[in-house]
Amino acid sequence: EDGTDIYFARQLISSRLHGVKDILPENTESLIGPIATGLGEIFMWSVEREDHSSSKNQKPSSLMELREVQDWIIRPQLFNVPGVTEVNSVGGYVKQYQVAPDPRKMIAFGINFRDLMEALSKNNSNKGAGYIERQGEQYLIRSPGQVKDLKDIRQIVLGSHDGVPIRVKNVAEVKLGKDLRTGAATLNGKETVLGTVFMLKGENSRSVSLHVAEKMKEINKTLPKGIVAKTFYDRTHLVNATLKTVRN
Repeated sequence: EDGTDIYFARQLISSRLHGVKDILPENTESLIGPIATGLGEIFMWSVEREDHSSSKNQKPSSLMELREVQDWIIRPQLFNVPGVTEVNSVGGYVKQYQVAPDPRKMIAFGINFRDLMEALSKNNSNKGAGYIERQGEQYLIRSPGQVKDLKDIRQIVLGSHDGVPIRVKNVAEVKLGKDLRTGAATLNGKETVLGTVFMLKGENSRSVSLHVAEKMKEINKTLPKGIVAKTFYDRTHLVNATLKTVRN
């Protein structure tokens, strides 16, 4: 109903979802959407190459790079803008590091799929190691263990055979791939990568849009050479035009 406290309603829904968690299929997850309304899309942009090359002729790896810029450079920075509740990415390809096991090689080395999965999981995480106290100060200790590239994955040790380490590269092919996608995004007839900012319910759309626009100027300076984020929808223009008709 109109006027219902949104946070109270989300709490009720969250408790209901928790109650049906046990009857959901394995490895499924239920999430509540952002605190926004149907009119919450206030800012949109496309991630493009400055040479204006047609996405029709681009390889999937090129669209993958644009999506990577959107997800890992643009999106995190926009979450720092007051009034922003969600930043969506559409189009392109989500990059994956894919490990394709060879069953014959695994049998030959006595390695099973569980061994492979556990080794990949344990060798791709950061660990905390407590802290050291010195002269009244605490120094936090962290052990960075995430893989950085395909070479790191290939070198992960699964076990040993006659004293010789068995690595992932000995039993599987490691390569770059892309996640299965269910749709694409186009702009002016060309496939591209799009981003959308959702405004937190109750915020002033003009104010939030202005702050997002200013942030986008800063973000463009941090993007890789040859890539730019171009705004094609800004709610500020619509609000200003509406205010102008009222004044006149």
